[in-house]
This record gives sequence, C-alpha cells and structure tokens, in this order.
Amino acid sequence: MWIVTKIADLVQLRPQDFYKTSLEAIEDKINEKYANKVIPNIGLCVCVWDITDASEGLIGQYDGFVNINVEFHMVVFRPHRGEVIQARIKEQTSQGMRQPARVALVTNRRHSVEAEKVWLWKSDEETQLYYDTHEIVRFMVLEERWYTQPPTKPKESTDSDVPTKTTYQAPYSIIGTMAAPGLGITLWWE
Repeated sequence: MWIVTKIADLVQLRPQDFYKTSLEAIEDKINEKYANKVIPNIGLCVCVWDITDASEGLIGQYDGFVNINVEFHMVVFRPHRGEVIQARIKEQTSQGMRQPARVALVTNRRHSVEAEKVWLWKSDEETQLYYDTHEIVRFMVLEERWYTQPPTKPKESTDSDVPTKTTYQAPYSIIGTMAAPGLGITLWWE
C-alpha cells in the first residue's frame, strides 16, 4: 500500500526561508509542492522520506531565490491489486460507495436501497445487513483508474454568460469489491 519512489526536481528557496537550515527548507518546499498531490501512474504523495542528493544553490539574478536540483525519496500511497484495505464510507449512490477510494460492488447479493441511499447485504430472505454512511469497511482492490485533466483555455466572459458548474474527475480512483468473506463493515466480523 505504501511505496517509496525516487524523484528529481528543482526546488526554489525564497529569501524568507533562509532562517531555516538548508535541509529543513528543502524538505518543507518539497512537501509543499508534492504532499497530498497525485502523480499519474505513481500514486498519492504523502511526504518526503529522505533527500539523497542536492546541488549547490544558484541565486537568481532578479528575485533572490536559491535554485537547487534535488533528488529525494517520497512516500506514496498506491495499493496493489488484491490488497485488502480499510476505508470509511463517505457517500453512497446507485453506482457504488465513495470513500477515499471509489468502491464498486460487484455481486448480485448486494442491493441499493435508493430511497434511503444505502447499500445492503442480503444473504437470504431474513438476513439484511446495511452499509451505513461513516462506517469503516474492508475491501479488496480490483483496479486503479488514472485521469488527467486536460488544460482548458479560459473563456472570455460576456454579460450573457451564466456561470456553469464544472464537473470534477478525481485524478486517481481505486475500484474494489466487498464480495468475499471477511470484507464489508468491520463490525460484522468482530
């Protein structure tokens, strides 16, 4: 689920950061740039693990920034196929449940109750167990989906333009299942 990946990048330190040690200032800049961001086909960046190499700093002529080429290791969240992970149910729709990862339910023994906006497990006619929002669940990772938002040209506004709601596509989604023994709401298995 957690991997460490090597990245090389240019870091710019502002004069306001000169009161920090060099290592602390470089780590802060890297975390500011990468933490909680998705790098396509790598994963969700968490934090700097260590700095393996840094060049001598070159001072910019007009802005006073110190430019440093840095190689570092980053801790990244990227579960592999078949891995079982836990998450909290954030939202339920007829297509599935949304957690930090999107989970697709892939068995006909689970049904959506649209009026209540919840999913339930029917093992037989008498047994019905509900997936409540904010419950902690275990699911198995089936696949990953990556989405890169193409850049768009800003639209020139006119008086007749009405603001429209833009659709957001998550840059990284995990598709999983709860259709196996030991998966589903963790309270069911305690």
